[in-house]
Amino acid sequence: MQQLALKIKKGDEQAFQAFFHQTHHAVLRYLNKQLHHNRFIDDIIQEVYIKVWQNRSQIDPGRSLEGWLFSIVYTTMLNHLQKAVAEKKRIDALTWALGSAQLTDHNKGPVQLLQKESDLLYHRALQSIKPAQRLRCFRLHREAGLTYNQIADLEGLAVKTVEGHISAALKDLRKLVSLTHCVFFYFSIFLMVTIP
Repeated sequence: MQQLALKIKKGDEQAFQAFFHQTHHAVLRYLNKQLHHNRFIDDIIQEVYIKVWQNRSQIDPGRSLEGWLFSIVYTTMLNHLQKAVAEKKRIDALTWALGSAQLTDHNKGPVQLLQKESDLLYHRALQSIKPAQRLRCFRLHREAGLTYNQIADLEGLAVKTVEGHISAALKDLRKLVSLTHCVFFYFSIFLMVTIP
């Protein structure tokens, strides 16, 4: 593998193709296990090997080429999960706003304002979760739908540690829930008073 690493580093396309054929099944198996045959796996694999080729100058022939590959797989997978979570939140917000807007045509402005306030509160609440690893565990579980075992594999943690992070994150968020309910309550009263 060291010879292959040297050739790829020098820009040998045949060596890169050989490396792809030797490793892509292992990458596919790993992603299928982590993401349960998600529809984005092919995109992730393509992006991974593009990154390998584009960053070939960083290859260290003295270190494991497969280890370097899987570090790229891991970070690319996390990036895709974060994008998927953000997209799901946008779709959920849009669905909620459209559903609320159907109740009355008069509340489009306030509904959008309420949704914006809700998103702001949510992001502020997430920012209160420390350390960063706790926040990552929470978001991977709650927003990306990963199990504790999957998160433990991704983060290199014990399952109990993941459970502890998520439990602590929920405690932090519960402190802010009462404030959120107050905001929604007063805003809904405002809507009833201002909208005929």
